[in-house]
Amino acid sequence: MNKVVQIFSKETKYQNESDKIRLTLRMILVMSVCISIFELAVELIFMDTVGRIPTVIFLSLFVLLLISSYYAKSKPVIVITNVVWLFWIASQLRIFGWASGAWQIVILMSIVPICCYYARMRWKLLMVLGLYAYLLSVYLYVEKLGTAVSPDPISSFLVFSCTSLCVFFTIVYIVYIFVKEERSEERKLVKYNIQLANQARTDALTGLFNRRYVLDELAKIYEENDPLGFCVAMCDVDFFKKVNDNYGHDVGDVVLKKVAETMQETIQDEDISARWGGEEFLLVFPKSNGDQAMNKLHEIQRKIRALEFNILDRSFKITMTMGLAEYDFESDVDTIIKAADEKMYSGKENGRDQIVF
Repeated sequence: MNKVVQIFSKETKYQNESDKIRLTLRMILVMSVCISIFELAVELIFMDTVGRIPTVIFLSLFVLLLISSYYAKSKPVIVITNVVWLFWIASQLRIFGWASGAWQIVILMSIVPICCYYARMRWKLLMVLGLYAYLLSVYLYVEKLGTAVSPDPISSFLVFSCTSLCVFFTIVYIVYIFVKEERSEERKLVKYNIQLANQARTDALTGLFNRRYVLDELAKIYEENDPLGFCVAMCDVDFFKKVNDNYGHDVGDVVLKKVAETMQETIQDEDISARWGGEEFLLVFPKSNGDQAMNKLHEIQRKIRALEFNILDRSFKITMTMGLAEYDFESDVDTIIKAADEKMYSGKENGRDQIVF
């Protein structure tokens, strides 16, 4: 199977040839060969010799065109294929009538220029309209002269079924190969946009939301003016400068990551944790009063105190000072954040490792 796929998708010696156009060309030629072979088989079994000669001629032409697709440029082969199709459709309809389903090839022909021709859209639409006019003219031609043979219902059904099936799968295949790459690129673009959005709102070191994002979310919460209110807590790692000085900035980064992880594990889904800057963190508790927020902060404080960092033969622990401000339904966001910040610094001045509310 893989060998067949390799042969089917084999490149020509010409550069700058579109893979999609080349595969489309070969698919429509394989389809034409299959329909011609099937029609010839039906004619040999069920019908007289009237339609056999044209069928053999067109079958030979399609085989030659398929072979030439491996040695010639795709564009001229597609143009010649379309010309051969026009005569083929007229021949089939004249011999077998509309029951053969050959008119369905016109539908496929209207798709090929849209996908394979490098022309402006108005010229492509003119080609499609020209094909529609061609189909009407062939219809009038057949209606006036009638068919050369009168195929029985079985042979008509078989030819129609084969033509319909081949055209259907060819259209599906063409759409697939032209859409596949675009869908893949679209998925990559969506994924990239999601990554950019995450980067724009996330702190690179801790994985928490950044200052910009939390301010936007606070603005939304403030605008909602929920009767349950909300609380804001400003948190700072105590003596963090000593950690950096004594153990290095890499260890300081480890401390900040662990603090962020502890906060994320403790707060609820609707709460927001963000890195405010440096060793400062901002926690937002929507739909919570001061007592409810205090319970969460006490839990965070307990877990932070329990953390232990081991660096070679030395170990140390950390604490945090937190300031909590409750929305009073009068102050704006900046005022609430400032109040939480002032309470945190008040805790710093009064011994650290405490929650000031």
